[in-house]
Amino acid sequence: MSGTISGKPRWLVVVLLTTVVCGCGGGGSESVDPPPVTCLNMGTASYVGTEDVAVTSGACPSHSGLSVTFSIVQAAGSCDFTMQSSLIQGSTFYGTVSGSDVTWTGSYPSASGTVTIEGVDATLSADLTTLTGSFDWSYAGYTQCIGTTTFNVVKQ
Repeated sequence: MSGTISGKPRWLVVVLLTTVVCGCGGGGSESVDPPPVTCLNMGTASYVGTEDVAVTSGACPSHSGLSVTFSIVQAAGSCDFTMQSSLIQGSTFYGTVSGSDVTWTGSYPSASGTVTIEGVDATLSADLTTLTGSFDWSYAGYTQCIGTTTFNVVKQ
């Protein structure tokens, strides 16, 4: 018989061999585990300390030694958190922890304008007791100004 190998069409043998050699097919329903969480977890905590507000451009007032409390909620197994500041009533900020680096963003109304928080550079201590850093901010309202706030807070 022409075109057959052991009574089977050659094309079937070629397809079967290609499938075995390539490992083609399947597509299976293998589950892929999510990557492990690689961040410190603050849980639900209050951090109390001070903030210093420095204006780098514009006519906004600077402040030094402001008492502040950061109320933070971070779910177990998550690197995301929400935060409220005692100095900014009614606003919630959303952030992320990566290793010990902490960032957040947000904006809030202030004096007939809006303050926008940008460029947070903060570090959480390995024992979760201190959070220190700074963030840049801008204000647009009755005037325009930009500045930097530094903070040092301790877990209560």
